[in-house]
Amino acid sequence: MRLTHLSQIVLISLLTVAGCRVPDTPVNARAYADHWSKVPYPDLAPHGPDLDIVIERDGTSLAVTNRTVTHFRDVQLWINQQYVQPVIELPIGRTPVFDLTYFVNRHGETFPVGGLLTPELAEPVLLVELYHAPDHDMLAATAPTDRRSGTRHRLLVRSPK
Repeated sequence: MRLTHLSQIVLISLLTVAGCRVPDTPVNARAYADHWSKVPYPDLAPHGPDLDIVIERDGTSLAVTNRTVTHFRDVQLWINQQYVQPVIELPIGRTPVFDLTYFVNRHGETFPVGGLLTPELAEPVLLVELYHAPDHDMLAATAPTDRRSGTRHRLLVRSPK
């Protein structure tokens, strides 16, 4: 069976993206926001070493390049200590791109990205942390109640172009 040029490009694209996964976006975005708004910021968890993971914002998206030798699974990304999104896996050497509007705060509000006519409403990405509690499934229906468990790691945020 011969694949057309377009079919080959689509196949390669799918295979490239397959290594980087975030949770499937639920049909009901409100339920997703309600669930993750209940997850408290782990302010009492100790800081681990800063990680060689580079964060670059491009408009409404966030590119996360894992330059460490660790394949992270079931972690949370926190922006500015307010907005959270679960991440199923963050493979070594890959750069998954996350939609900033999937990060939610404790009020169920999405990360402010601004718009064409309202760019002043965009909030800057100043701090991004990776939080991992090894004894807890970060994607489970309940969040860890002990905010001292796990470890927070600061990531390298690059200035926008």
